[in-house]
Amino acid sequence: MRRRALLASGAGLLSAGFAGCLGDTDDAGTGSAPIQTTTDPTTDESTTEQTSVFDATVDASVDRIQPGVAFMGIDSVGIVGDGNQYVFYKVEVTDGDPPERSAFGFRYGGRVVSPGVETGSGATLWRASESSDRYTADRGAGWLVFELPAEIAAEHTGLTLGSQEWPVADRVRDRLENPAPELSLDWQVPEEQPAGTSTIGFEVTNDGDRDTRFVGGVNAVDIRVAYAPVAVENREIPATETVTWEITHDNGREPGEESVGDGESDGEYRLDWTQGERVQTVRFVAPE
Repeated sequence: MRRRALLASGAGLLSAGFAGCLGDTDDAGTGSAPIQTTTDPTTDESTTEQTSVFDATVDASVDRIQPGVAFMGIDSVGIVGDGNQYVFYKVEVTDGDPPERSAFGFRYGGRVVSPGVETGSGATLWRASESSDRYTADRGAGWLVFELPAEIAAEHTGLTLGSQEWPVADRVRDRLENPAPELSLDWQVPEEQPAGTSTIGFEVTNDGDRDTRFVGGVNAVDIRVAYAPVAVENREIPATETVTWEITHDNGREPGEESVGDGESDGEYRLDWTQGERVQTVRFVAPE
């Protein structure tokens, strides 16, 4: 499994503007309703409610499927990927005793996968580090994530809790049975950036016939501090479409500083995403 992060000594400062976070559906780029699970694989819209051997009534729905997840290292963000798929569920215990997170599973064929993603020592899932809405038994609600193979073809596929199972809907099954399509990325980071605010642009094209998501993390190196996260981007990229957006970063430079406009490198921005890494060296100039 591919895990990349820029890890260095010392704690980096979190910069403002974490755009497109994993936990914010409004930043997903579609505004569409979550993909739903159901006990009837021919029904696509309604959530499922069942009583399990855990004496708990649970509502469960698929939140999203994506080809990677972001994690927070010591002072930077990275991406876990390497061809897997990651299924996020929203679950809520509406009656009874909420089970522990580890009691849930995802079945495909004869195998059941436990929730969670191994991020390595000293790292946590970025979504978990930035919000408190991960499922816990104390809350009885929240999100679960399952790391699955890129292609799943099984007669029985769905969320499990004890002897109960929530089979996935047809369109979820279609997504799971096929690897995510490749994306084309035009990462637009001008070498010259105005002192004060840097602009970073994304143009992502999906030439495939299935929807997918762009998942990436941007870090600043030797800009303000040695290493610091700039943003985590998680955007829906519909089939055959191109999605563009920009983010900004407070680079902490003032027009009157001696280093501004001297023509020398002032640091770099690094993008880690599910299909590789991009690096752009920048120098700061006085705003026009």
